[in-house]
Amino acid sequence: MDTALFPLTTKKCGGCKVEKPISEFWADAGRKNGASWCKACRSISRKANREIHREKINKDKILKKYNITRDEYDKILNAQNGVCAICGERETSIDGKSKKPRSLALDHDHANEMIRGFLCHRCNVMVGYSREKPELLRLAADYLERWATIHGGI
Repeated sequence: MDTALFPLTTKKCGGCKVEKPISEFWADAGRKNGASWCKACRSISRKANREIHREKINKDKILKKYNITRDEYDKILNAQNGVCAICGERETSIDGKSKKPRSLALDHDHANEMIRGFLCHRCNVMVGYSREKPELLRLAADYLERWATIHGGI
């Protein structure tokens, strides 16, 4: 049937298999009758793919930014047994978008971009807020120890 003479008004979605009005499908220049999945199914599919690939995409960005290979990345992480280089714990904070545990952050010296190791979110933030100044962290530790001594421990 020539669709120019008899334009389609509905079609069956390849995702949910439901017959829907043609307006429920995105236009697709590569297909005569538009996309094969309805807008709702396409949206669900794309969101699921983003979730699946988010960690890989983030890791690929890190590899490119610091010019390291996957093997080098894994070697550093394995040398730390997959835990934070400061506190020795696994990552526990949850990513706001995916609602899954975050990956350890790849810590680096901001002056020369050299990689130092992997940190959990809390330790990474602590290092950042200290402006990467060890003397500030020592002063903070002294402060906490003085308080604990005066007040009989924590």
